[in-house]
Amino acid sequence: CILVLNYNFMLAIYSRISREKEEGKDRSIKEQRLRGEALADKLGLNFKHFTDEGVSGTWSLEKRPAFFELIQDLTNKKGLITVVYAFDASRLYRSESTRLSFLSAVRKKNIELYFDNGKFDWSDPYMDFMGKVLSATDVLHVDVTKLKVKSILKRNAVEGKAFGITPYGYKTDANGMFIINEDEAEVVKRI
Repeated sequence: CILVLNYNFMLAIYSRISREKEEGKDRSIKEQRLRGEALADKLGLNFKHFTDEGVSGTWSLEKRPAFFELIQDLTNKKGLITVVYAFDASRLYRSESTRLSFLSAVRKKNIELYFDNGKFDWSDPYMDFMGKVLSATDVLHVDVTKLKVKSILKRNAVEGKAFGITPYGYKTDANGMFIINEDEAEVVKRI
């Protein structure tokens, strides 16, 4: 059996991570890309990477350059992309409007969709339902995380603990509390 690559068609590999990592610290993007390439090899397709780093899945399409480019390629190219791969749905979208935009583009062009656990079967109403449920839980996760982070930031501010960029004239002690930086304080007094 000889595997012939069909270069007329392409697998789009979408990878995303919410926070940029220091060089050599992130394995997630590399792993997502490698898994997509393995699928392209298995299907005998050429592939193109679409990678967003330091980008939230909750952001609008315009703020996600690689995802926006993917949507443009799906809607504008004449059938070049026939398959899309993402590790899981949360890599593609974490908002209902983005989910609907993406799925509309994919369905309109009859594009196959693969996640790490296999091919998404559009004809299976249970799989479609589970996709909606998982999407809703992804949105819930984001909303709950926002509440937790806001609560922690508010508590830290009330307690005088540092967060974010320490203002000029201050430093933080071992407990994370703001204390005056005497050298910088002199400059602030002169100003």
